[in-house]
Amino acid sequence: MPHELLKCLSRSSQGEVWRARDQETGAIVAVKRPGGPAGLVSIRHPNVVRVLECDAEMMVMEWIQGDTLDKLGPVDAARFEVLVHQLLGGLEAIHESGFLHLDLKPDNILQTACGFVITDLGNARPLAGATACLKGSVHYMAPECFEGDKMDERADLYSLGCVFYFSLTGRMAFEGELAAQVITAHLQHRVTSIEGPLGDWIGRLMARNANDRPRTAREALSLLCRCPAVFQRDGAVEDR
Repeated sequence: MPHELLKCLSRSSQGEVWRARDQETGAIVAVKRPGGPAGLVSIRHPNVVRVLECDAEMMVMEWIQGDTLDKLGPVDAARFEVLVHQLLGGLEAIHESGFLHLDLKPDNILQTACGFVITDLGNARPLAGATACLKGSVHYMAPECFEGDKMDERADLYSLGCVFYFSLTGRMAFEGELAAQVITAHLQHRVTSIEGPLGDWIGRLMARNANDRPRTAREALSLLCRCPAVFQRDGAVEDR
């Protein structure tokens, strides 16, 4: 193995992630076992972690220094605008490369010195023929993930809507003490709406029916840009 495993960062029924060192270059990398689709190495975007090597056994990703979004709490208006644009841009790149992320949540998003980065592509699946996936966090998964339906880009947009909700409010959109209660909250769409045009836009991303959501990340951003005075020129959010 060309990578020296240094420290186990996380371990679950889905696998494990290690901080590691490339024995040829000395570079620090992140290694996830098991791996995923080899095609993930084709994704190139400044707001998506770069997959350096990937096969069914192991995924090697660049090492990124930063704080996860779940540790930052509610973000201010200026950072929220940056967050929205960068994450939608990164998600568009993932989708255009032919994959769904399927595990978008605050602890898989890093704030770095250069902005926000989508990380952990360990649950990613090819867009073509993707069906229900129960490996993500139930707090951020789209209803169709629990219902066995086919999935497309709108499943990731729902998850990202839940991330934006958390980033604005500091609380999860769909809550429950047990996983089953959270799933029921998604399926029955029990969520407290955020008032104003920005809240309405986030609500579109989190629509119960996939047909009521934007079809693509680009369409989602276009809808936001058409909202009246959501972002002022100084970066402040105005809900009215």
